[in-house]
Amino acid sequence: MGHRLSLRDGEFSIVSITPLSKGVIGPFAWTLLLAGAVVALSYQWHVVHRYEPVALAVFAGPPGLLTLTRARKWRSQRIIVTSQRLLVFTGVSARRRASIEWDDVVSTQIEQRWWQRPVHHGLVSVDTRVGSMVVGRVHHPEALVRVIDRQWKQPRDTHLATLEEGERLRNELANGLLSDEEYDERWRHLFGPDGPRG
Repeated sequence: MGHRLSLRDGEFSIVSITPLSKGVIGPFAWTLLLAGAVVALSYQWHVVHRYEPVALAVFAGPPGLLTLTRARKWRSQRIIVTSQRLLVFTGVSARRRASIEWDDVVSTQIEQRWWQRPVHHGLVSVDTRVGSMVVGRVHHPEALVRVIDRQWKQPRDTHLATLEEGERLRNELANGLLSDEEYDERWRHLFGPDGPRG
């Protein structure tokens, strides 16, 4: 199912995934099992054969309907990592969209039970300044967390590197290793033409 994704200026989508299905396999298996049992019994008993469509509707219909409902709900979920934020879409009739800015992210977590490790399943959550939010149960959670970590850490790492370079320029000027003109030129290159002179 498509989601209306309106990106901001300069924002681009990096990865878009659907979380793992939850509660779909069980009803689907029951639908197949009960439908198979009705068809098998229709070959044995004439009464069942005569009312086979009714028997299928009565026995295989409810789990089949449950399967369709849960599958639709599952397909409506989406996790989208963009260059500026993390978006999580949920809901079928009432759509819900959660948006987390990278500046608000504090850390990421993966919760895996022992049986989920061999099949590479896990629950990913993001800790923000205002609390924790569950992103979703996904296949290869480590890969998703690597992408998320790269995005929320990148601006901070770049900012810290820029500040450290500015401090180094100030020290070189104070020690007489740079002239005022060289310092101004390198400062403008580092912080832009409108950046305040440190």
